Amino acid sequence: LRTRLGPIKLVRSIQVPAAMWGKGSWNGKGGGMNMNDQAMMNMVMQAMFDKGKGGWGGGGWGGGYRQNRPEDHDTSGGLLGEHIGKITSRGGKFGFIECDALKAQGYPDVFVLGSELKMYKKDHTVRFTAYLDKDGKIKAMDLKSGIK
Repeated sequence: LRTRLGPIKLVRSIQVPAAMWGKGSWNGKGGGMNMNDQAMMNMVMQAMFDKGKGGWGGGGWGGGYRQNRPEDHDTSGGLLGEHIGKITSRGGKFGFIECDALKAQGYPDVFVLGSELKMYKKDHTVRFTAYLDKDGKIKAMDLKSGIK
């Protein structure tokens, strides 16, 4: 096969431009890729096989979060209204928002799905809708910037 980069070679089910073949590690004769080539190959491999984490395997390059669906939010415990708070922690799949108004009512920090957090980071101020799920746990949805 040929591309605009030259011929390509199938290696572990991925296509590698001939410029990266080197004289070694791909064909078992020693030598091989230099550090820049190796770093580039590692980035390509990671992007291709990190499914659901923003790579080629799913989710696009924008963080890998899917759109929220109505069934993601069980509001059967009731809506508590719109509030403003600060993101106190954030992981890949979820985070927590500290809200003084809700704390005054006796609620702990508010749980929020990673897909709701989008590109917000720790210490960002956000506006959100608080609700209780069927177990009475407080959660957040519909995050927006709290600065406006």
